[in-house]
Amino acid sequence: MATVAETITSVRLLLAQPEPSTPSEAVILEVVLNQLQHHHNQLQSTSNHFSVDSYALDATSGTEDYIVSAANFGRPFLVHTEDADDTYHHRREVPFSLLQDADQLYRGPQQTHSAYEWTAQEIIFYRRSNAWYARLVPIPGASGSYRVWFEVALANPGALTETHGLAAFHNLVKVQSALSLLPHCRWSGLDAKDTLAQGQMLERALLRDEAKYQRAFDHYRANSTREGVSDRIGYGGLDYEAGDGYDGFSQITWGRS
Repeated sequence: MATVAETITSVRLLLAQPEPSTPSEAVILEVVLNQLQHHHNQLQSTSNHFSVDSYALDATSGTEDYIVSAANFGRPFLVHTEDADDTYHHRREVPFSLLQDADQLYRGPQQTHSAYEWTAQEIIFYRRSNAWYARLVPIPGASGSYRVWFEVALANPGALTETHGLAAFHNLVKVQSALSLLPHCRWSGLDAKDTLAQGQMLERALLRDEAKYQRAFDHYRANSTREGVSDRIGYGGLDYEAGDGYDGFSQITWGRS
């Protein structure tokens, strides 16, 4: 898998090795990173989770809202209970909800008095003041951990020596980067007329390659589906409010998909 530095070198080769400062390495890097993020976003929009990460949400008694601690947080798609000290812990999925629909999955006390670790019946993600937050419903009465899985927002590598996650579409990234950089190019020994002719010749060749590589990329995206998915991780109400006039099973049933 090519590193970012190797990709920059490859792009210069596709551009017939223009003068070192036209375009400069910094300009090539900017264009390449933009192309990587663009294609990453396109793959994230398919039905598969192309690039994911997770973080631990540690709930505490009496706290309703928790700031999302993951710096690369993008779009959440799964939250489940977690117990690092219990190998046999039965994971339970916590469903999502919008803020205005919180009462559709849970109708009970705003805060539970239960000492059970995982009383969340739903979780709400929202963004406020340039930060992401997670809200547990109802407000927990004891500490408990949840695992939040999400699609990452940023795909760009942090250093020139790092590889990027688009190895299968490396040629498309290179060609489209080269097309974007053509207006920046100047070649040694060529006057304005010859420079224009050189750019036009390279553009025709790069466009032919782009069409070929783009078809393969589009075909991959069109067929990026999750076949054979059955039931999701079961979730359900626990009768943790027994004696308080609330029966969790009357609201939510185990195994609901």
